[in-house]
Amino acid sequence: MLKVQDFRQTGYYVIDDERYNIQELTCKQLRIRFGTGKAVHISGTGRDKKYIYRTGCMTEIGDILEADWFALARFIIERDGEQALFEGLVDYAKSCAWLHSRNEREEYALQLHVSRIFDNEDWVGYQEFNKTHRPWILQGDEEGEAQCECESKLSVSAEEGCSDGQITQVHP
Repeated sequence: MLKVQDFRQTGYYVIDDERYNIQELTCKQLRIRFGTGKAVHISGTGRDKKYIYRTGCMTEIGDILEADWFALARFIIERDGEQALFEGLVDYAKSCAWLHSRNEREEYALQLHVSRIFDNEDWVGYQEFNKTHRPWILQGDEEGEAQCECESKLSVSAEEGCSDGQITQVHP
């Protein structure tokens, strides 16, 4: 399991880990409800005022800067070991004509991943995505199965029940 120190050393935007409690953060808490923005006065008076525009998103845990949101989403994916699902969503995003750059596709894939779109049977890409990246879901086996050396098939949650304890293949 990743630690806060690992998160800070991975090159991501530095996050206030006490504010977000990143070790217990879930995708549900990070799901975007709507975008936020605010003009922030940085210097000057009168006609010489200088502003920047701060963009963010509203989530269950509050208004978060976009940079923080992207960093937190990537951290959750790595912490939970779902990099393969994320890469699958990036591949899926290649079919979206309105996304022109790799960065746009990755941001869109992060939003899809945090919303757990691949678990929603009403999603237009549910069949296509899960056939390619999670075929066990379409077969109705939510936990997947493992192949033991003694040739018995076990659910992944029952791997410890194998007679010789040697798992040869795992199909999540």
